Order: sequence, then structure tokens, then C-alpha cells
Amino acid sequence: SGTCECQNNAAGHFAGDSCERCFGEYFGVDCTLLCPKDSQGVNCAGHGVCTEAGACACQADATFGFWTGAVCTGCQAGYYGPYCKLVCPGGSCNQCAGHGTCRDGVA
Repeated sequence: SGTCECQNNAAGHFAGDSCERCFGEYFGVDCTLLCPKDSQGVNCAGHGVCTEAGACACQADATFGFWTGAVCTGCQAGYYGPYCKLVCPGGSCNQCAGHGTCRDGVA
């Protein structure tokens, strides 16, 4: 009985006893995609998870915040603050009574 030596090159990065899963932080059918990272090298800026397509699915709840963007570094419309948990005056539908914009806690 032999053992598998998994492919780990530009054509794909595989792991497991039968090379059945992606190695490390690689994603996708061919295990060639890497999850987007922020400037500190953190997947999805720590505010989301990487999908099988290699994109960030950002957190969107009251516990972890309401994040958006390719790397989950921005707040969703209607939210602000360092953790994207604070609700803009008027919420996302009628921010600042329709007479302004909500930015970093300044209405």
C-alpha cells in the first residue's frame, strides 16, 4: 500500500491522506485561491470567513458587527464605529433624517 504525495504548486495545493482537501489557507475546487487579507495579513480582516470561492463573507450581526467590503474592513450602510456596531442616527433607511451622511460616528 502506497501513500499519496499531494500536489503543492501553481496547479493546486492539496492535503490529506488522499489529497482530498485544500492545503493551509487555499480554497476553491482546484485549491488555487487564497482568502483576501488585510494589510496585516489577516484573512477577511478578522471580520468574516472565506468562502469556497475564495471571497470573504463578512460578519453581519450585533455580536461581531456589521462589516462589508472585499476584505471586511468597512462598516455596512447605517453602522459606524471601530467595531461597526453603532447605529447611525435614523438607521440605514433614513440616515441623518436624509440631510447628511453618517461617517465615523459624526452625523
